[in-house]
Amino acid sequence: MNWVIIVGVLIGLMFLVAFSSWFYHVVVGINALIIEDVFVGYRIFGWGIGALVFMAMIFWLNALVAECPTPESEREGIFVYLDCRVYDWAITTPLGKLLPPPVSDQPTEPIEQEAPTYPG
Repeated sequence: MNWVIIVGVLIGLMFLVAFSSWFYHVVVGINALIIEDVFVGYRIFGWGIGALVFMAMIFWLNALVAECPTPESEREGIFVYLDCRVYDWAITTPLGKLLPPPVSDQPTEPIEQEAPTYPG
């Protein structure tokens, strides 16, 4: 298994252990904010669906900014089906000039000098 994944999982577990009491108190505090009536289940379901839609929108926007500058032939996975007409329209607006430029794999300037190696 890749060591980056193992270290990431360990850091995630350390985070959950360190903040578990904080999460518990957040949930207990939220119980004081929820109005207990016959519609409490509908409200929780609505907020859950709203959170999922929000996360999907953020994923879509990140995919547009990260994948649309690359040619369609170089995209992988589900990003092949990404419709970039919205991105193309957005970069032509004045606000679209603030979007980051596409990243090139080729260096812009040649390397002037290699670092010297010393026998050790």
